[in-house]
Amino acid sequence: MKQVMGFGRLQSRGQVTIPLDVRQEAGIAPGDVILFQVVERGRLLAVSLPRHTSMEAVLARFGSEGSPMPGGWDRIGDDIAQDVLQGTGRKDETHA
Repeated sequence: MKQVMGFGRLQSRGQVTIPLDVRQEAGIAPGDVILFQVVERGRLLAVSLPRHTSMEAVLARFGSEGSPMPGGWDRIGDDIAQDVLQGTGRKDETHA
């Protein structure tokens, strides 16, 4: 994969525009979910989460059944993030 870089500016509402050539090379499109991890102050890791057709598919992939209890969605999000980070060769030390 070729190295593609570009600049984006953080807007007041927390939005960043990712340059077109970066989106194309990364294979991301509108509606994709991006996981952000702070690597160190001023450095972020951004990972596009796997695309799923439904919440049921997400729950099936990550081993949860039924509707989670209150606060359970946060834990499911943590589990998904951990799975994705392990796929990048990084570990989220808060959940290790």
